[in-house]
Amino acid sequence: MNAPLKTDALPEWRLDDLYAGRDDPRIEVDLAAAKAANDELGALEGRLVAARAEPARLGEMLDRGIKLYEDAVNRLWSVGAYASLAASVARDDPAWSKFEADFRARSAQIAAESLFFTLEINQLEDGELEAALAARPTAARWRPWLRRVRLSRPHELSAELERLLVDRGPAVANWSRLFDETLAKLVTKVGAEHLTLPEALNRLSDPEPARRRKAAEGLAKALAERVPVIALCLNTLAFEKQVEDRWRRYPSPAASRHLANEVDADAVDALEAAVVEAYPRVSHRYYALKARRIRLDHGGLQRVHRVGVDLVRQVA
Repeated sequence: MNAPLKTDALPEWRLDDLYAGRDDPRIEVDLAAAKAANDELGALEGRLVAARAEPARLGEMLDRGIKLYEDAVNRLWSVGAYASLAASVARDDPAWSKFEADFRARSAQIAAESLFFTLEINQLEDGELEAALAARPTAARWRPWLRRVRLSRPHELSAELERLLVDRGPAVANWSRLFDETLAKLVTKVGAEHLTLPEALNRLSDPEPARRRKAAEGLAKALAERVPVIALCLNTLAFEKQVEDRWRRYPSPAASRHLANEVDADAVDALEAAVVEAYPRVSHRYYALKARRIRLDHGGLQRVHRVGVDLVRQVA
């Protein structure tokens, strides 16, 4: 049982190692550099396939092109990480929401111009790539990245459809933003108090059972009032993924994640089965120990957890 968090001395989340603020001039410098790298990379469009019979020339273009691609992606991801992390702790601040949304739009526009690169790489045959890497030894350092790119080869769409998905990405991300902002504005009435979501969650670790119970009941009520919005966000994103997975011919909802993680689906299924099989030995024992630790009878503990289960069912 964790001790309740002391909210009077919370640590500050500092992102100075990335940027000093929304107006840090380094942000524009990095975005401009990302666009410049992408523009230079654009000069290779159509040339990779055209050089497929010339290993030395193809190897040289791959080496140079991947370095430009890496530079552009690293700079975009640096700004993207800052925008996402900073906005995540200021969901009630419209200025940060606008900053994050504006970055997503700019990032998608920049990234779309280099979309051809991985698509064109995947038009090459394995033997052609191997010959190019052999002819240009310095390009062999990119072999792990090329392997990952090739994994998506059977699931790629036409260039036009891939561009469509990139262009609509910022709009789809707004569903996640709506979900986050809805929870950030949530206020839970617990007795005479009005608690934010983090405060209510922290109260669930209070040493006093009565305070925990009141917090759980108040939180369940507050979340239930927002089920329509939360369910709409989750179900819309789930349907959007279902459609894309069908077009990309993924056999299951988790297939794209397995591909990204470079793990075998059978191994994941075996792991899941082992965990489920261990439920009686692990989770039931855990909750029995927890009930004894917080001086709560099994029935009371089950009632507290049933609140969360009922909410999940409503959202699903």
